[in-house]
Formats: sequence, C-alpha cells, structure tokens
Amino acid sequence: MASEERVWQAARFLHEAHRARAPYQPMPDAFAPRDINEAYDIQEAFQELLKPERGAIAGYKVALTTAVMQKMVGFGHPCSGAIFA
Repeated sequence: MASEERVWQAARFLHEAHRARAPYQPMPDAFAPRDINEAYDIQEAFQELLKPERGAIAGYKVALTTAVMQKMVGFGHPCSGAIFA
C-alpha cells in the first residue's frame, strides 16, 4: 500500500473514532505508523479532517520536554501537536 494511502487510512480511522467518541482502540497494523515521520504525517492528515469541524489551527503544543517524561513513555524526543482555535 502506498505510504500516502496508509496515512489517509490512519487519519480516517482516528477521525471516525473521534467523531463517534469511541473508546480507544489500537490502530490496525495495516496502516499504523511505521516511524515517527509517518506518525506526524498521519497527525497532519487528521488535522486536515478536523479543520471543517474545529476551525483553523491557532497554535501548537509540545509534550515530553524532559528526559524523565520521555523515559516514562519510551520516547527519546519531545512531541508536538496542534491546538485548534
């Protein structure tokens, strides 16, 4: 499956779950992100799907900014995400 198609499948999976207020379900392996870059691509696609409902992106947030928090969740770097207006 093409990477772009995987990205949009994953974004639609997240969007549908979000709209349905469904309990958390792991993303199917068929389109789960393979690396951090693909995960951020999925996040961007998901944000595009949310824009008609949520409006423009007003800013960004950063998480896991300390080594302690990164170690706790098994990451080696901070993560960022959008905040809608």
